[in-house]
Amino acid sequence: MREDERRRRRRKHHSEPVKKDLKHSLHNIKLKAIDIWKENKFECISVGVLIVAAAVALPFIVSSVKKTSPAPTATTADVNLEDYGSLFADDEGGDKNGNTKTSSNGIRVKVDEETGEEIEDPTVLAEKKGTKSGYLDNCVFIGDSRTVAMVSYGVISDEDVLAKVGISHTAVKNYTFTQNSGKQYTVKSFLQAKSEPVIYIALGVNGMKGAKEEDYEKAFKDLVEYIMELGPDRKIVLMAIWPVDDNGTYKGSVKNEWIDKYNDFLLALAEYEGIYYLDINNILKDKNGSIKKEYDGGDGLHYSATAYNVIIDYIISHPVPDVSDDGDYVVHYVKPRGEYKDMIKKGDPIVTPQASVHEHKYYTSEVKREATCTDPGLRVMACEGCDSTYEEEIPALGHDYENGKCKRCGANQEGYSCDHDWKFDHTVAATYDSGGYDVYKCSKCSATEERNQTSALTRPTDPPKETPTEAPAEQPASNESNNQSEQTNQQESSGEQQNSGEGGGSGESGGSGESGGSGESGGSGESAGTSNESSESGGSNSSTPESGGSEPSGGSE
Repeated sequence: MREDERRRRRRKHHSEPVKKDLKHSLHNIKLKAIDIWKENKFECISVGVLIVAAAVALPFIVSSVKKTSPAPTATTADVNLEDYGSLFADDEGGDKNGNTKTSSNGIRVKVDEETGEEIEDPTVLAEKKGTKSGYLDNCVFIGDSRTVAMVSYGVISDEDVLAKVGISHTAVKNYTFTQNSGKQYTVKSFLQAKSEPVIYIALGVNGMKGAKEEDYEKAFKDLVEYIMELGPDRKIVLMAIWPVDDNGTYKGSVKNEWIDKYNDFLLALAEYEGIYYLDINNILKDKNGSIKKEYDGGDGLHYSATAYNVIIDYIISHPVPDVSDDGDYVVHYVKPRGEYKDMIKKGDPIVTPQASVHEHKYYTSEVKREATCTDPGLRVMACEGCDSTYEEEIPALGHDYENGKCKRCGANQEGYSCDHDWKFDHTVAATYDSGGYDVYKCSKCSATEERNQTSALTRPTDPPKETPTEAPAEQPASNESNNQSEQTNQQESSGEQQNSGEGGGSGESGGSGESGGSGESGGSGESAGTSNESSESGGSNSSTPESGGSEPSGGSE
């Protein structure tokens, strides 16, 4: 499937109208030549002799020119994929024969596989005058610190770039990038979030030193094919690696000799994969192949604001074919932060050629976590004029002490000593479990103390519970009771004998047993009643003169 995709991309590069026009032109030339021969045979023979002479002399002339011509650059060097061994070989063939070359007038041409005709090579992006900046609305960029600076200098919007200072093409695939806005993406999530049809890859300057050539090239090929898989219908552009100053700050880490070699490889890779190549180096190099002095950002590796004005113009004027350039590109500028601030040299202007600047005005759209005295919070910042957002830490508030105590969280101030001013605050009443007290509070520091303590309340005792008891067993009478009982029995017996002797057993004279006295001689009923009451209450003997004898006044019945 990948080889079919490559062939499809290559065929799209070829222009059928160009081939038809060429055939038509050749036919007209042939007819014209026949007419000239018929009319001017002698002159034609003379011209033929001159042509033969020129052909004999031409090899000597070309050999002489080659000796004095400068070495070809990546743009004029012929591409031969066989130079890269098995890197561009596959089971289905691929573009292994290297069917591109440089024509006699210095233009890169591609040999048509079917007709053998030479047509202009579509791999290298050509100039298209009059292209508007709206072309950039259809582009995104993946790169290193040089691409970061494109954002920092305001030539490309922050949301259209995925770049990191110091990153190598070998680390891009799995890296999580952070934009100036704070948004984070991997290459995969970035290309899923963005729908622009053109992807520029501006990598390769990092990681040259100490790298094996085959490892460097294979990693680049793997990255390109990974991006092709993520966006099979997108147009991919490999940007040439920009020149450096061999004697600059990064001397020994990167050299123009290495850059030229790997640019040849990038061009071959673009040819093989059926994608595009932007040869921007021809405007950035001086006559010695080094970075132009006016474009040097100061360290021989990074570029100045002036250079970025030229670079963005070149990108716009060398567009990918069939991509719209309607409208004007508007840069959504986000001020660089952290390490990205170093991408702007002091005194350099922010440049936005063929574009107007949109400077974000952020507000707090959401607070995810409130800040406290000791811990930071987190909020979401959103732009008023676009959909740009990022998360920002809210600094910890810090303690706000007053009289030794924080007004927000109540924490005590370390080392603070208060000259207390005690005021009565309230009373805590005593309970059965604890005593009571008065609470006094300091009017300065809110400290409290307890005064006038009272004891806990006394719980009331519970009444005894009634419990059923058994009747006590009968006990033998005491000696005193026995004596009293015997005495009573004797008195009763004596009274019966007396009544029997005196009264003669007469009920009238002797009295009834109930009254205890006789009718006339034994005593009055009243007296007898009194005696009976006395006998019931006390049980004593009494004697009256009227009765003429001693009778029991009462007894226990």
